[in-house]
Amino acid sequence: MTDSGIPMNHGTLLVHKPVGMSSAQLVARVKKLFKARKAGHSGTLDPFAEGLMVLGLNHGTRLSRFFLAGDKRYTAEITFGSETDTLDSTGTTVRTCSEDFFRNNPDFFLPEILERLIRPFEGPIFQTPPVYSALKHNGVPLYKLARKGTPVQKEARLVTIHSLTLLAIRPPSITVDVCCSSGTYIRSLAADIGEKAGCPAHLSALLRTESCGFSLSDAWTLERLAAAESQDDALIPLTEALPHLPCFTVGDAMRSAIMNGVSLDRDNGFLAAVNQAPLVKILDEQGRLIALVEFDKTKGSYNYCCVFHD
Repeated sequence: MTDSGIPMNHGTLLVHKPVGMSSAQLVARVKKLFKARKAGHSGTLDPFAEGLMVLGLNHGTRLSRFFLAGDKRYTAEITFGSETDTLDSTGTTVRTCSEDFFRNNPDFFLPEILERLIRPFEGPIFQTPPVYSALKHNGVPLYKLARKGTPVQKEARLVTIHSLTLLAIRPPSITVDVCCSSGTYIRSLAADIGEKAGCPAHLSALLRTESCGFSLSDAWTLERLAAAESQDDALIPLTEALPHLPCFTVGDAMRSAIMNGVSLDRDNGFLAAVNQAPLVKILDEQGRLIALVEFDKTKGSYNYCCVFHD
C-alpha cells in the first residue's frame, strides 16, 4: 500500500524511450504516472537514442539486476567522415577524413566492401568505453569528468557482438543491426569501424529494439501510458517477468517458513526438487512470486536473492 492507502503496483514495464529524454527523466515520468514508491531501470539509453527500456516498479525494482546482464539489440546508423568527442552526433567534431578520401575510394560504399569492413567485429572483441559514459571513476561518472576537461579513459574490456548485419547504405552513412552482450557501447563500435576503415566515423542514430529477451514491439509509449484507462494493463507481473527460470510452488507452511528465512537444502527436499538450477522462482499456491533463490555450489544449498513480503 502507498501512504495514501492506494495499493501499490508491482512489476516490470516495457517503455519506448523517445529521443531527447534521459533515462532518469523517463523513470521519473513513469514513477509519477503510476504513483509508484520506487522505480528503476535495467540499463540506460543516451538522451539522443530511443527505444526499449525495461523498468521495474516497486517490488519489480528488485528484479532489475537479473536483467542487467541480458543481451541487447540495436538498429544503428553510422556516419563516416568525422569523429566526435562523445562518439555520437551530440558531440564536437575532433577528427575528419581527408577531403579526397571518398574520391580516392569510389567503391567504399559497395555492399561487399562494407561487409568485409564490419565482419571482423563479430564475436568476442575488446572495446574501450567512451570517456563520455556513465561508468564511474572514484565514484564520479566519466561524462562529468570529461565535461570538466579531465577525461578518464578506462581500460578496454571484452564484449561480444553476436551478430552485425548491414541493413542499408545511404552515403555517407550505413545502417546496421547489432545483437550484442550487455556492456557493449555502440558508439565505440562505430568509432572502431571508422578507425579500421581509415575514415573517422560516429554514431548518428540509435534505436534499441530488444533487451533482456523483451522486444520493442511490446513496449508502451509515454503517450499511450498516459491515455490508458488502467496503467496496470501495461505491467508484466512479477511471476511472468523472468519466464526462462524454473518455478517451485510451496504450500502455506513452507511459504511461512520462507518468509522467516528457512534454509533451502536437502533437509526439506527443495534441492532435489529443483535439480540444482542456478536460479529458481518460488511461488505460493495462488501463483504469486514470493522469492528468488540462487544455488550456491560451495554450500550445496540455495541462498535467497530476494523475498517478496506483502
